[in-house]
Amino acid sequence: MRGVEQKEFSTILLTNLVYHQSLCALHASIVPLFCWAKGDGSWSSARQVSAQTAFEHAGMVSELINGVLSKCIRPSAMLSYVSYAAYCSCAIHIPFLWCSQPTIRERAYANVGANVRMMQAMSPYWKLASLLVSPLGWW
Repeated sequence: MRGVEQKEFSTILLTNLVYHQSLCALHASIVPLFCWAKGDGSWSSARQVSAQTAFEHAGMVSELINGVLSKCIRPSAMLSYVSYAAYCSCAIHIPFLWCSQPTIRERAYANVGANVRMMQAMSPYWKLASLLVSPLGWW
C-alpha cells in the first residue's frame, strides 16, 4: 500500500474490502443456514470450513485496516464503509478471543484491536462508528 498514490488508494482499498467483506458475509451467515438440519447437533464439515473461511477473510480485512492505519491516511478521506468492514471483522473475530489455541487467540486480539482503532478514527465522520466503539472502550 505504500507505493500507491492517494487518488488510487481509496478505490483499491474499497475494492479489496468489498471482496473480503462479501466473503465474510457469505461464510459467516449464509452458508451456515444452508448447512443446518433440524435435530443436527453436530458441526458439519461445511460449517467448519465456512467458519474458517470467514475468519481468514476477516483477518484480511484487519490486515488492510492495519495497512491504512500505518499509512496515516486522513480518516476524513476514507469512505464510511471502511468502518463497517472493521465492525463486521470484529464480529467474526470476537468469539475467537476465547480460543484455546494461543496463536489464534493472539491473532484475534490483534485484529480486533486494529478494527477498533479504525472505528475510533472514523467515529467523527460516521456517527454509527462512535456508537459502536463506546461499548468496546476497554481497548
